[in-house]
Amino acid sequence: VLTAVSLNRTYEALESSRAWSRSLVDQAPDGVFVADLNGRYTDVNSAGCRMLGYTREEILGKTLVDLIPPEDVERLARTREQLLRGHADVSEWSLRHKDGHRITTEVSASIFPDGRWQGLVRDIGERKRLEGELRTAEAEQKFLAEFGNALAATIDDRETVQIVARWVSDRVADCCSVETLDEEGQLYDWAIQMIKGGKAFV
Repeated sequence: VLTAVSLNRTYEALESSRAWSRSLVDQAPDGVFVADLNGRYTDVNSAGCRMLGYTREEILGKTLVDLIPPEDVERLARTREQLLRGHADVSEWSLRHKDGHRITTEVSASIFPDGRWQGLVRDIGERKRLEGELRTAEAEQKFLAEFGNALAATIDDRETVQIVARWVSDRVADCCSVETLDEEGQLYDWAIQMIKGGKAFV
């Protein structure tokens, strides 16, 4: 009887520990995906479901290949071989949302000794967008600084207009036409700058 009671308590403690661990995983802010060695999902947390727009049951009926673009299937096979050799992999992957759009993610993947494939998945779409905006802002600041230096090098009106046309056509557009008005309202074409095949024509 004592042995049965002891075993029952041990079982209850084990189940409680499993439930606690499951609760921690389910409350994680990032997606946690677990698959078998063949790539079929065996578990996923709530964050992973929300990220991809599927229910847990829907994801458990899929494989890794089902959630990545076709062009990444070969890359997935190469990554699997690296993971089987004991290497971890942290890299960017596109995942397919249920509605069809792609999500840019950072995936930290590993294969455990028991054959389970685990991926910790973070949506980095917003971060990538902000990085792109920062690069654009930095490029604009660099352009304006260099442009200002070029304009400061001359006080001649005609040369200034030509500098404007050349800089815009070199860095922003294929063609730039600068027109000016005189004091009487007469319109003049002072500079037309075109870039064709790497050559400039004025």
